Amino acid sequence: MEQSNSKLKKAIKILSAIFLLVFLPMLVYASLQMIRSRQKASVEGGEFNVELSPASGTYRIDQSFPVAVKFDLGANPIYIAALAVRLIYNYSEDTPIFTVIDSDELANGTQVELGPEFKKEDWNCPVNKVTFGGGKALVDISCANTTITGYKTTEKVTLATVTFKATDTPANNPVELTFDAAESIITRKSDGQDFLAIPSSKGSYKIESSELLGDINGDSLVDDYDLSVLLGKWGATTDIISVDFNKDGLVDDADLSILLSHWTG
Repeated sequence: MEQSNSKLKKAIKILSAIFLLVFLPMLVYASLQMIRSRQKASVEGGEFNVELSPASGTYRIDQSFPVAVKFDLGANPIYIAALAVRLIYNYSEDTPIFTVIDSDELANGTQVELGPEFKKEDWNCPVNKVTFGGGKALVDISCANTTITGYKTTEKVTLATVTFKATDTPANNPVELTFDAAESIITRKSDGQDFLAIPSSKGSYKIESSELLGDINGDSLVDDYDLSVLLGKWGATTDIISVDFNKDGLVDDADLSILLSHWTG
């Protein structure tokens, strides 16, 4: 019995040695290859650039505004089988104040509106969602091309549009919207290799009071009429409550600067 146990232990040691010498290096090599392919940001003959439009802006509380997620594959694009994008922004409230408009507030019943190209039968977009947790908001969009050849374009294309709104002034203001580099990828059709996106912009969106500064007559516009009223009160120190935007008791350059910074035309 003791001799059998000794032989068994010896066999286990031999098998372990074989695993360490043969299979472990193979696993390490495969892992390194996967990491290298994920870390590459571009491939000869094709790049994956992503951007947000608009990349910045100032918005009022309860004002909804769309942000388009756009991409292009470079001047010499490759054929792709799929692409995925993840956007991230941080929040410090228990329930995020700056959020994506709920599905029941949009006419089409979705949180993320796919671009025209990705509504075609050539595309299947199973991941199209927004999740919140741990102080991070994640906007995930993932689409696969169903054609045999894959997809290629030299144009800048809108992948999706996300509509945001703030119900109050967020603690993180302006809100910074960025691409998650590790989760924003394209997959090459020919060999299934993944390549990371190259973000050419990030989003910075400032939220202000629901009052539109500079809108003197309350028509939700800051235009020539409001400018003429302010100039008519220039230098005044009395009866100026509607045009003294910084509340310093004088109508001057500071008030003009505030009005022009909110100009809507």
